[in-house]
Amino acid sequence: MIEVHNLTTGYGKNTALWNIDFSIPLPSFIGIIGPNGSGKSTLLKTMLGERKPLTGHITLFGQPIAQVKNRLAYVPQLNSVDWNFPVQVLDVVLMGRFKTNSWGPFYSKEDKEKAKEYLNAVGMLDFQKRQIGELSGGQRQRVFLARALAREADVLLLDEPLAGVDAASGERILNVLSHYQQQGHSIIMVHHDLLTAASLFDHLILLQTRLVAAGPSPKVFNLENLQTAYGTDVSILSDLINKLGQSPNTFTNASSQ
Repeated sequence: MIEVHNLTTGYGKNTALWNIDFSIPLPSFIGIIGPNGSGKSTLLKTMLGERKPLTGHITLFGQPIAQVKNRLAYVPQLNSVDWNFPVQVLDVVLMGRFKTNSWGPFYSKEDKEKAKEYLNAVGMLDFQKRQIGELSGGQRQRVFLARALAREADVLLLDEPLAGVDAASGERILNVLSHYQQQGHSIIMVHHDLLTAASLFDHLILLQTRLVAAGPSPKVFNLENLQTAYGTDVSILSDLINKLGQSPNTFTNASSQ
């Protein structure tokens, strides 16, 4: 299980999440959704142990996050990375081997083979000697996904990995994640596209600074919960319903198929 109990956290005097409480079984493919400013990335960073709770706590596999950090891997938002840093693609992926490597910055033959294996999985092996700053947004995201996969962690956390990437990269990323899940791993992912959220994830966490709902996707992804999260001005929801080709009365059923 991943269990969050009475979690409140924020930045300085600004509280970003209030009294969040839920539990979800693992392994799962978990989506974190909600409007801008709802605390999605804050929740993910608190799960990583990068942000300390003001109150409450998070446990993973029955243990505090600090005791299981070596079982986690992380893919940050693209806009949070300094792309001017002079490093080659292969070196970026090798950074993911730190947890299994006892030789500091020196890598074994196995480390390099693993790094190339995961670069190949995301379709970036031919770019291994390219400077990371020379790549497109979708290519950079795939390289960072390969770095996270190279950790061979039990849980992969991703902060909007599909935002700003081209369609081909997005499809490749989702295929890799699907294979990763089929191997028995868990994925926790901040996601912004409501049109795909219901079908993509096993479980959803819907936020609006407080927890609106958490659990299996068909139970969370309904019109009432979305209205609570996104407000009574439901133009975004009406557009979503129209794209699904359903009336509001059948919205819940459509989302669970």
